[in-house]
Amino acid sequence: MAALKRSESMADSMPDALRESRYHMKKCFAKYIEQGKRLMKLRHLMSEMEKVIDDKTEREQFLNSLLGYILCTTQEAVVIPPYVAFAIRPNPGFWEFIKVNSTDLSVEGITATDYLKYKEMLVDEDWAKDENALEVDFGAMDFSTPSLTVSSSIGNGINFVSKFLSSKLHGGSQKAQPLVDYLLSLNYHEEKLMINETINTAAKLQSALIVAEAALLTLPKDTPYQDFEQRFRQWGFEKGWGDTAERVRETMRSLSEIFQAPDPLNMEKFFGRVPTVFKVVLFSVHGYFGQSDVLGLPDTGGQVVYVLDQVVAFEEELLVRIKQQGLNVKPQILVVTRLIPDAKGTKCNQALEPVANTKHSNILRVPFRTENGDLPQWVSRFDIYPYLESITLFFNQQDATDKILEIMEGKPDLIIGNYTDGNLVASLMASKLGITLGTIAHALEKTKYEDSDLKWKELDPKYHFSCQFTADTIAMNSSDFIITSTYQEIAGSKDRPGQYESHAAFTLPGLCRVVSGINVFDPKFNIAAPGADQSVYFPYTDRQKRFTKFHPSIEELLFSKVDNIEHIGYLEDRKKPILFSMARLDIVKNISGLTEWYGKNKRLRSLVNLVVVAGFFDPTKSKDREEAAEIKKMHMLIEKYQLKGQIRWIAAQTDRQRNGELYRCIADTKGAFAQPALYEAFGLTVIEAMNCGLPTFATNQGGPAEIIVDGVSGFHIDPNNGDESGNKIADFFQKCKDDPEHWNKISKLGLNRIYECYTWKIYANKVLNMGCVYSFWRQLNKDQKHAKQRYIQMFYNLQFRNLVKNVPTSRVEPQQQPKEKQPKAQPSLRYGHRSTKTREISKMDLGSTDGASESPSAAAKKHSKKPKYSKFTQQELPACKPILTHGWVITAFVSVGVIFIPIGLASLFASERVVEIVDRYDKDCVPSTYSNDTLAYIQSTQTNKTCIRSLTVPKQMKSPIYIYYQLDNFYQNHRRYVNSRSDKQLRSKAYEFDTDDCDPESNTDKGPIVPCGLIAWSLFNDTYGFSLQNKVLQVSKKGIAWKSDQKHKFGSDVYPKNFQSSGLIGGAKLNKSIPLSNQVDLIVWMRTAALPTFRKLYGKIEVDLEANQKITVVIQNNYNTYSFGGKKKLVLSTTSWFGGKNNFLGIAYLTVGGLSLFMAISFILLYVVKPRNITSAVRKHICKTSIGWKFVGEVLRSNFDMAGTKKTKRLKAQVKVAKLANIWKLITKAAIDHLVNPTT
Repeated sequence: MAALKRSESMADSMPDALRESRYHMKKCFAKYIEQGKRLMKLRHLMSEMEKVIDDKTEREQFLNSLLGYILCTTQEAVVIPPYVAFAIRPNPGFWEFIKVNSTDLSVEGITATDYLKYKEMLVDEDWAKDENALEVDFGAMDFSTPSLTVSSSIGNGINFVSKFLSSKLHGGSQKAQPLVDYLLSLNYHEEKLMINETINTAAKLQSALIVAEAALLTLPKDTPYQDFEQRFRQWGFEKGWGDTAERVRETMRSLSEIFQAPDPLNMEKFFGRVPTVFKVVLFSVHGYFGQSDVLGLPDTGGQVVYVLDQVVAFEEELLVRIKQQGLNVKPQILVVTRLIPDAKGTKCNQALEPVANTKHSNILRVPFRTENGDLPQWVSRFDIYPYLESITLFFNQQDATDKILEIMEGKPDLIIGNYTDGNLVASLMASKLGITLGTIAHALEKTKYEDSDLKWKELDPKYHFSCQFTADTIAMNSSDFIITSTYQEIAGSKDRPGQYESHAAFTLPGLCRVVSGINVFDPKFNIAAPGADQSVYFPYTDRQKRFTKFHPSIEELLFSKVDNIEHIGYLEDRKKPILFSMARLDIVKNISGLTEWYGKNKRLRSLVNLVVVAGFFDPTKSKDREEAAEIKKMHMLIEKYQLKGQIRWIAAQTDRQRNGELYRCIADTKGAFAQPALYEAFGLTVIEAMNCGLPTFATNQGGPAEIIVDGVSGFHIDPNNGDESGNKIADFFQKCKDDPEHWNKISKLGLNRIYECYTWKIYANKVLNMGCVYSFWRQLNKDQKHAKQRYIQMFYNLQFRNLVKNVPTSRVEPQQQPKEKQPKAQPSLRYGHRSTKTREISKMDLGSTDGASESPSAAAKKHSKKPKYSKFTQQELPACKPILTHGWVITAFVSVGVIFIPIGLASLFASERVVEIVDRYDKDCVPSTYSNDTLAYIQSTQTNKTCIRSLTVPKQMKSPIYIYYQLDNFYQNHRRYVNSRSDKQLRSKAYEFDTDDCDPESNTDKGPIVPCGLIAWSLFNDTYGFSLQNKVLQVSKKGIAWKSDQKHKFGSDVYPKNFQSSGLIGGAKLNKSIPLSNQVDLIVWMRTAALPTFRKLYGKIEVDLEANQKITVVIQNNYNTYSFGGKKKLVLSTTSWFGGKNNFLGIAYLTVGGLSLFMAISFILLYVVKPRNITSAVRKHICKTSIGWKFVGEVLRSNFDMAGTKKTKRLKAQVKVAKLANIWKLITKAAIDHLVNPTT
């Protein structure tokens, strides 16, 4: 095909091209204009051209000509007879507009403005001709901003900025001064970082760097920064250069080289080390944003997973950076979203929620405010615009601002928006606070609906595109940098414009004409592809981490032959590999297309089974017409191609962990993953499948084409050519059948591709580097930034806010308070019952029970935390007060003695039956040459530590025989020793960097130590080997650790890392390939002992040993107890029902039982000699009587005959006024006095 010369434009070349085919072109243009005004896409242009040039040979010649090239690169054409205006896109990002007169084929180049006017004439001719129509030109404000020039460089903004900064700083000290000013501005909570005012010029800083580098060369590489901090501060340096002398020197060397000869790579490396970002705010507003039970709810899907994974990755990267910078600060990350009072059982009504698997990240939810109060219900993402400003207003309120400052401990360093709504809110806040802003569009709606800009008035009542496109344009231009997942998201492909590119020039007729919306060559565009959560999506070969608990349900999901609401169809031949796909059931995802390819291709059907996870099975239950149509089509295809026995259709799955294991189970069958979408912006399922080791076939339309290197790490398939794609998949499986290693090769290369480019660690590193570089870029261009921001603010206030007024809002109905149920009146006295009069008075005080006369404070009372009245809470339950008598006391002591003495005898008997061998070996295992210097012996790496001991079995020992090691004078209970561990790190891989409490065994140069801390470091490392009569006695480790510890305290995804790898070696080393949950010796050791003499279980011998048999023990005497005077003993012991050998408890029971019998006999003798003068009648009467007014009445009636006497009146008066605590004492005393001495 012919192409343009480098210096020519389309308008220059087209006249000559038209003359070459004038006959055909006259007919062709006549065909174009015969239907009058219209918008023609490339497919329409080509179709009508084929009708005019019906000869195939002539048509091929035309297409290979220059005119054919121009026509093939046309995206669309506007027909306004006699003119046809072409929008030509020869390369991504490059556009030309020309106008052809169909009468004489004259050609004229036109501007984007003129072309948009032609488009407007199709729907609103008056607006198109209005000279005062609103035109928006953001490009006019970027007059001094450098931009990229080549299509292939689009998306490499940070590299371009680094190059531009290098050239800007080159040329002497004066040009480098902006960098010095930027470094001077760095601080954390008003504490200076990097440099202070002592070195406030480039010349001073260069001189200071030379002195500092010379000083650093004299220090060991691992010298902590604190050791030379004071000296460096005197020279003008502050914290932030690094945590060790080596890292400080590297950072200073990078800066010195920037001053001497600025280099883009050095520039990017230096800014990646500058302590700029500590606090990050992310916005994701629409949908139900939560950590559980939200996927599948309206407007809630992959974006929630993306943002949460993003947060975890940011925190991990920030923790590493901050440590390497030598700073003692904690990062803060806040995800701001909407609070939904009607949360549908989720936590979306919780204002503040910590993010799982993080230590310093939270979700902050704020409500949508209206005049009638907070909006309680969910709002569609298309109807959200009237409420967005209320979020920013929320932050402007004094109390909300205080809350943000409290959580973030100051202003954030970086703000990142997600989606249209989140980006708009983020841009408003960043503008007000003066913070660096990054935005992520994820999916721009404009490209999803053809001609949605031109037809906005038709679509606006449903989608409110006028608001959305305006908000997108504002956010794009407000941002300091834009994060995209793929190149195609920005600039599309050779044939198709990108999502951002479609906003370069567009029109909303009757509203505004955007002649320059965004420039895809702007250096703010950067590609940073996300990864998949590697704790969920990991290779199928990683057997130790596999989620085996899901295997039964996955087995049922894949191979059960029963149809139900979760799956239909079945797989007759289970031995065949599985071709697997998982996606939404819509036209674009093309699951039905994959099913049809499979049904048509007999060779593919003979090689593999097909399993698809998509939607559900009943079209009548779908609210989406497109989905319902696809469901019907799936059923039709299964019947048409007779796929029963070869296809399994599974309903949509929302459990991420089970989905991850499902990928791996497919890999176990040597299957493959297929992603057949007609277009896919990124392709997260492709990343997930490749992470799990599945060979992947993915569409060549969109992001997956960038993820996969065709034929190397996977395969591209053309969704528009099903026959070719089906054959390509069949060829792969045939080759795997002939050569099984081919499958392994593609699987491994796919994993390599993921690890090189598509992990969250890589993503977080790129984005945080952007935050640092663009922060300096923003400061360098602050004047132009301010001018553009003012233009954006005007557009927002005059345009967007007016558009929002046309979006219907949901009404907030005042919530009616339910009638308050009348609480029960509380008793007037603590004990006893009230009189009728008392109840009547209480009812009057409380008000009527029908709510008619409810007090104004009823609502407040309803929500009071005061506990409800009950006899239990008010201590009004019946009770008795036992009176100790000689009978009760003697009986109690006798009972204790009778029970404890037999238990003590049984315990002693059981303990005596336990056979135990104790052998102290630490002294005897030291060679005689080292008898006077045991420390030299244990520290020597050359000395043989093998020691052979012979033990004689005193009595028969029944299996299992437990092997213990005993340490004496070893204080595991020392406070600093006990605290030197990280329980979070032991539990989960996500907390690998949680080593704050582990010093000095926390980190190495290679990263964190796992497991960290002194307890793990001092792991016992003596080993024992046993033999009997030259036969090895096997030592079993099964069951020596607590199952609860293995399951809950030590993670199956946590593996030893950098353990005992450098410095002083404390004890045993750990196998790096075994997770901590299976390292039983470590688990036993980590349960610290309370006393300095303790035993820990080493293993078990599962055979019986007979009396007098000789056991040979080979000991590797490695553990150092000599330096602190400790002792080591080997213990072999059997057990009984009572446990191990322990005489103490038996003796304790006998002692207590004996003392109890002695006390009982003593009390009997004391009672015989001097009996107590109190009748049992009093005790019996008091114990049976309720405490309260009933007791008072009975005592007074049955034991007193004092009616009318002064004493009775005085007693009654005392009862009425006495405090509750004194009633019992008063009445009891009177009763006993009267019974003992009736004359009182």
